[in-house]
Amino acid sequence: MPATIVAAVLGIQPALAQRVSAVKDDFAGRSFSANWFVCHRDESSFAVIAVPGQSFRAARMTVNHRLELGFIELAGHERCRPEDGGPYDVRIFDERAEIWEADALKLPFGTEIWYRFDMWIDPAIPADDDNRLVIGQWKEDGSRSPIVAQRFVDRRFTIDVEQDNDDPATAYAGNTDCRIYIAHDSPFAALASAVGVTPSYLGGALEAHAGFFAGSMAHDPQDTVHAALPASESSLPTCAREISVTPHNLLPDVFGRWTRMLYHMKATADASGRLEVWADDQPIVTVTGRIGFRDHRLDQQYFKFGPYRDHAPYATVSMLANYARGSTRKDVE
Repeated sequence: MPATIVAAVLGIQPALAQRVSAVKDDFAGRSFSANWFVCHRDESSFAVIAVPGQSFRAARMTVNHRLELGFIELAGHERCRPEDGGPYDVRIFDERAEIWEADALKLPFGTEIWYRFDMWIDPAIPADDDNRLVIGQWKEDGSRSPIVAQRFVDRRFTIDVEQDNDDPATAYAGNTDCRIYIAHDSPFAALASAVGVTPSYLGGALEAHAGFFAGSMAHDPQDTVHAALPASESSLPTCAREISVTPHNLLPDVFGRWTRMLYHMKATADASGRLEVWADDQPIVTVTGRIGFRDHRLDQQYFKFGPYRDHAPYATVSMLANYARGSTRKDVE
């Protein structure tokens, strides 16, 4: 990848993997198992279903349009109810219908781990509203952005990682975080290859290498990009540091169909991190270097799945099936 996007990773040393008990969930029961905390909110609905035309069952998460949010500036729901029907705090402008790995399954930050799951993503996602939409993410404890996230903006599937923003050229006005786009699908590539076109949800210009595009953007913990004056997308430099990205294949079309995802990850805020991604048994990308933030307060990481977005005037559905995680690839396959 171009040097302005990807810096060489030096001094990565092999480490012994910490053995983690394998966890699997085929959603065989009528309700969610103890593997999950369900984030109940007014705009969310959840079900465990038999998938029509398939031999397996799945968790179905739906985030619905809430009309009243359209009339309340900066209203929304940051937290989850402890149980369906209980109270929760009105905070920021977001909507979500997520299930989170239960507290008992949270891992120490930096654990080397494999994940496999099948996912179904709503084909009705609009192609023109630029709305933030994350379905599937790995979080450190705290309020920072996910350290690894699957994003589905404008019906384009991308994956990104986060690190502390150590670039003095972009770290003004609270841009403490750096988001690095590491993988994308064919529609994203078609847009990015058009002359003069950069998706508006990227804070900086993209760079191309052998048909793949990469870029990074500096932002604050609230996901706001602060630009230097005069503001210009094309003038914003990349913020990625101490990370190497090797693309292998484009992400597949995931909308309205079942897609199998496989992740091998070791998040660490030094240069020894690693992320490998496969989709439908095809290698997508290999990443080495800094993945995650230095200020993980509780030293924990965990997986979440389901639509998380800014307020939007439509419903979005996703489904999760055949979830597994473990210390080795064999554990999850």
